[in-house]
Amino acid sequence: MGGNPNFLNPLSRNGCVGYLKEILKNNSRTLKRLYLGSSGLNFTGLRILKPTLLKLTDLTELDLSRNSHLDSKGWSLFADILKNLKNKELLKLFLADNNIDSNSFISILEQLKKYPFLKYLNFCGNHITSKIMDSLIEVLMRINIRRLFLSNCRINNSVFTILLNFIRENEAKLDSLVSLSLALNEFDNNIVGK
Repeated sequence: MGGNPNFLNPLSRNGCVGYLKEILKNNSRTLKRLYLGSSGLNFTGLRILKPTLLKLTDLTELDLSRNSHLDSKGWSLFADILKNLKNKELLKLFLADNNIDSNSFISILEQLKKYPFLKYLNFCGNHITSKIMDSLIEVLMRINIRRLFLSNCRINNSVFTILLNFIRENEAKLDSLVSLSLALNEFDNNIVGK
């Protein structure tokens, strides 16, 4: 189920979510990648899909990027889905360009600590505050992330300093990190030399 077929856009339309639920249900033991980026998924759609998502036993990639219809209730529900997924073998998670609220973002990060195989995180285009960065650092302390994308996250000098100090103090722990994207943020480029 690759790509993003037009007949599923947006998932907030009546019938589309039910159709997707049946597809997921029929492939719950074989589906490895689920791409719902730019799908128009909203809280109601995610609530309907939740029981089926929890039964995906082989899911390794999940993309929910660019789903502006998901509000704080929707992202809290997503954190609950992560908490209750039996399969903790997720390798890649894409949540770019969602404007996830701070409390939901922290709840999502709290759940990600339980995903030991996670290697790829894309949070581009979401606002990363100091509290969110602290929670993200807790994830980085527990999991050997290989690729972390934080471009266009409105990271300012103080938030960047938190990340920079963590990197400097935990270089050995971060030896698996091969890619860190921080483009298009708000921190001063001169801060790195300090």
